[in-house]
Amino acid sequence: MVNALVHRDYGVLGSEIHIDIFDDRVEIQNPGGMYDGIPVQFQNLENVVSTRRNPVIADIMSRMNLMERRGSGFRKIMDAVKFAPDFKVETLPSFHSTAYTFTAEIKNMNYIKADGGLSGGINDSINDSINDSIKLSDTELRILSEISKQPSVTILELMEIIGLSGSTVNRVLKNLQKNGYVARVGAKKNGHWEIIEKI
Repeated sequence: MVNALVHRDYGVLGSEIHIDIFDDRVEIQNPGGMYDGIPVQFQNLENVVSTRRNPVIADIMSRMNLMERRGSGFRKIMDAVKFAPDFKVETLPSFHSTAYTFTAEIKNMNYIKADGGLSGGINDSINDSINDSIKLSDTELRILSEISKQPSVTILELMEIIGLSGSTVNRVLKNLQKNGYVARVGAKKNGHWEIIEKI
């Protein structure tokens, strides 16, 4: 919420920050896209250069110890989730921006679906195996997260969502397949991805 207050575009009249709370997630949307104009979904969240749209508000928030002077919002949000005791791949936050809006979706890590399973589609044993047996990169975790939400996701869609080149997405997918975390089922055009339960 601090990031929304600091980075929103106050020049967009008649607009406001929206905070929508659901059982499984919180969505925060504020006016104004990324300051550099590049949609956040096309950027590497580990290397986003911090640019303050509202330096006075940022300074006030910093003096109140609500944020750092050096921008590291994306990294802090992702790390807070990845290092949480109940971390699951599908609980990674997601971000999306257009020229006019920025949306952050923060998952509820304790959400239980009506059928008794965790939201996101990956069961506990798969997540425990992934978390305990190997440390996956942020890109691998994000790709697994997208596959869990949409098994029919294409490489082109993954490129757009994560903001990486086709060769990088292909390389990561091949590595996940080689290590037995995902499998391609069916034809290249009409097939889908499956996350494999590792014993």
